[in-house]
Amino acid sequence: MDNNSIIWLLGIFIFAYWSVCLLAGFFGSQDNKTARDYFIAGRSLSAPMFIMAATATSFSGWTFISHPGLIYAEGFPAAYASFYAITIPLAGVFFLKRQWMLGQRCGFVTPGEMFAAYYQSPTIRYFVVVVAILFSLLYIAVQIRASGFLLHILTQSTGLPNTIVPFIDKPFIENGQLTIESGMIILSIFMMIYVVMGGLRGVALADTIQAVLLAVGIFFLGWLVLDYVGGWTKLLEGIKALSHFESERNKIILQGNGLSENYDKYTMITNWIQWVPDKAATPQVDKLMATIANWIQWINPQSNKVIAGSHWTGMFILTFMIALMGIQSSPDFSMWAFATKDPKAFAFQQVWASAFIMGFLLFFFTAIQGIGGHLLGADIAFREAYPELTKNLLGVFLNDDQLSSMVFSTEPLVPLLIRMMADSAPWLTAGLAVCALAALQSTAAPYMSTVGSMISRDLINVMYKNRKHENLSDNRQIFWARVSTIVITLFSLWIAIHATDVIVYLGGLAVAFGLQMAPALIGICWFPFFTRKGIIAGLFVGLLAVFLTEGIVTGEGKFLESWVNWGQWPYTIHSAGWGITFNLLTVFVVSFLFKKNKEQRAHRDTYHTFFKQNTSSQTSTRKKWGVVAFVIIWALFAIGPFATIGNSLFGKINEPDTWLFSIPPIWIWQILWWVIGVYMIYMLAYKMQFSTSPRYEIEPLRDDVNDEHPSTKITPQGREYD
Repeated sequence: MDNNSIIWLLGIFIFAYWSVCLLAGFFGSQDNKTARDYFIAGRSLSAPMFIMAATATSFSGWTFISHPGLIYAEGFPAAYASFYAITIPLAGVFFLKRQWMLGQRCGFVTPGEMFAAYYQSPTIRYFVVVVAILFSLLYIAVQIRASGFLLHILTQSTGLPNTIVPFIDKPFIENGQLTIESGMIILSIFMMIYVVMGGLRGVALADTIQAVLLAVGIFFLGWLVLDYVGGWTKLLEGIKALSHFESERNKIILQGNGLSENYDKYTMITNWIQWVPDKAATPQVDKLMATIANWIQWINPQSNKVIAGSHWTGMFILTFMIALMGIQSSPDFSMWAFATKDPKAFAFQQVWASAFIMGFLLFFFTAIQGIGGHLLGADIAFREAYPELTKNLLGVFLNDDQLSSMVFSTEPLVPLLIRMMADSAPWLTAGLAVCALAALQSTAAPYMSTVGSMISRDLINVMYKNRKHENLSDNRQIFWARVSTIVITLFSLWIAIHATDVIVYLGGLAVAFGLQMAPALIGICWFPFFTRKGIIAGLFVGLLAVFLTEGIVTGEGKFLESWVNWGQWPYTIHSAGWGITFNLLTVFVVSFLFKKNKEQRAHRDTYHTFFKQNTSSQTSTRKKWGVVAFVIIWALFAIGPFATIGNSLFGKINEPDTWLFSIPPIWIWQILWWVIGVYMIYMLAYKMQFSTSPRYEIEPLRDDVNDEHPSTKITPQGREYD
């Protein structure tokens, strides 16, 4: 099929998909009679709608676009990231049901209202909004950037006429294809329309469709890559050859579970302790196709040695997976909990939709996409070394260059895999392109909606109420939510266009920021010992620690180089790990120092008494502690320091003939612990009743917390404190 026909087919499919999303926004708007309807769908989201929407929100465009590219670039160690199919819902297991109960009982509409009421602090309400803005701005920017890249690759060599956009002084179409910036602008405008129109209900309707497209797209793209490679046997033969080739190309000597340290090509920043940034200290060898480097990288500051292998150590994997728990710990996800009609939806989403279905797709089909890129011509050196195992289907789009030599080298793989089918199955190319767009929008749109609502409700309405002693009308709250959504989206677009030097940091920074709300949620849901001062101090320290360990302002050539010598992810520990560690330490210390206020403790205890009255189960204390131990053991072995055992448990790393079932040992280890992880989530959600319906029906004290009382005086028992 000629290029013009491909463009027309892409246009028709994308237009049809966007039309459906616009209809979702329109139908969602029909039921938005009050601000509560617009912000949280009137607490009426059905179980199927929540299951689909929460799954689509949790697994973003990074899942569809970037994760396969990361596996291509880093090998099977990067496939450990697939465990976020377990760790993302793990946060939801601990927090969503109890937030839903408080929303139903007290009438909370935003998480800021809930935090302010529990901790009796208007200040923390503003902190929540700040975290929501930081999280949403960065996360939306990453999705927008990826969408631009997708459309840029898909329109490659299509002969579109060159066009200039005057107001940003950048080309709209250049060299016959959409520029990255033009793709970002198109998607941003479209999303703003249906999000602003429909509110969270409209977003949920669209997400229901997008979740299906996300899963179907991952499955079919992985299946097609496997077919193009030549089937399962050919894939395993290619993996064996790739493992040997990488070992020879990078001159790595594998020693047990670790690696030789006989390199001197890392860039080091030395001080009293050696901090290991991911790029500055990444060696010439930046991937190990069949092993993780170690459980942690300890570096002597007096030594000239560098880290062995890549930054994918046991500690990095553990803290990175903990970072992604920030998605369902973020303020934005609290509003999904408030919007849900029936808490039964939580368990099904966590166990079956996320842990089982998405986990299955990620551990098999996403891994196949990433490794398959080498076997389909993206790696010119490997293609030339093993012509009998490779097909040059991607190299033609790269002009026989290396995929790794491209800017944002992990991003183009999936768009190229979609593009390679344009001649033989153009309708499939168009369909998969729509699936990719759906994955990107399914995450960006909810955050656009929820953060706009929080700004309207927790900032603008509060300021108005402080002056006029009354709330803004529903129409004016909705108006300001729409204005805030537009402003946030435009700012995210600006970041995506102009912050190209730091765009690689933004996704990790966003989830790390979101994770810093976890101690506040732990306090509300489980631990009344945490005090208002402790939470505020911990949140501030945690955000600061994240910012200082993400490598944006620290490290060689950065703003704070003269004061601190570390870069990104010191000791190969993700910035979220550093942030939550200092956050929790600060919370414990400050809470201990200021624990004597009996009135505040009595107020917090009313919430936990409410939980005990409505969530008691027949599970014994001994079994509860057994489950806690199970979770810790799972984390240590599946995604933590002991994951290095999986390097060689099922065969010798550098001897493929010893691999069990001819599968890399590290892949078997990942699949084994994924299955155990699904069972763990099932035990927590169903058997421990963390995500089932409450013991009794929750009777609301009010529909909206703003209708009657100052939010800092609300308790689930209906009592107030002066």
